[in-house]
Amino acid sequence: MITYVGILAGTLTTGCLIPQIIKTYTTKSANDFSMIYLVTLMAGLLLWIVYGLSLDDLPIIIANIVAITFILSIVIIKVKY
Repeated sequence: MITYVGILAGTLTTGCLIPQIIKTYTTKSANDFSMIYLVTLMAGLLLWIVYGLSLDDLPIIIANIVAITFILSIVIIKVKY
């Protein structure tokens, strides 16, 4: 049961990035994002992945890999435009 809670938590916290990615891509602007914020967030997500790996906790690992991918897409848009 607790694994399902982890899956739901990961889905909600990672999924909330999707509207922001769409808006960022549509407007071709990520000016509202501080690069320090994005890099710090990616570092934190990477640490969550390491933590999840140490616990062999798939919901933590997968959610944070997807979140890093989403944040990286915002970084790419920020750099490109």
